[in-house]
Amino acid sequence: MMLLGQWLKHLVLIVLISIIADLLLPTKSMQKYVRAVLGIAIIAAMIQPITPLFHRDWADQIANTAAQELLTGTQRGGVSSGGQIDQSTLSTYESQIEKQETHQADTILADATEMALPGDLRAHVVKLTIQNANQPDKLQAVVETDTTDVSVRSAIVKQIAGELHVSGQQVTIRMSGGE
Repeated sequence: MMLLGQWLKHLVLIVLISIIADLLLPTKSMQKYVRAVLGIAIIAAMIQPITPLFHRDWADQIANTAAQELLTGTQRGGVSSGGQIDQSTLSTYESQIEKQETHQADTILADATEMALPGDLRAHVVKLTIQNANQPDKLQAVVETDTTDVSVRSAIVKQIAGELHVSGQQVTIRMSGGE
C-alpha cells in the first residue's frame, strides 16, 4: 500500500507541475508543444509501476515487495512495544510453514515412490498417500489399488516398503472405493 501511495503522490505532483507550467506560458504558440511534453510525462508516471514487469526478474521483485509489505503489516499488528515480533505471531507463522513443508514432503515422496514402482504394479495403484515423511519411524503409506489379487497386493506392499526402507506394517493397502 505504501508503494501505491507514493505512486499517487508522484502522479499528483507531476499533474500540478503541468498545470502550473501551462498557466505560466506567455504565449499560446508554445502551448500545444508544452502540453504534449507534459502529457508524455504524465503518461510515463502512470505506467511507471508496470515497467518492472518487463524485466526478467519481475516475479522476484513482486515477491520481495509482497514480503516487505507483509513484514511491515506484521510490525504494525504483531509487534511488541520494543519492536520485536510477539511470540504468538512468530509461532503461528512457524507452525504454518512446518505444516506446508510436511505436506509437500509427503506429496513429493508419494509421487517418487509411485514412479519407482514397476509398470505392472504401478498399473494397479490408484492412489498412494504418505504421512509423516519427515519421520521415518512414524511413516505411514496408504495404497489404494484396483485389484483384489492377493499376490499383486502383497508385491505392491513389499515393493513400497523396500523403496521407503520401512517395514511392511507401515504400508496399508486398500481397495479403491474404501475396502
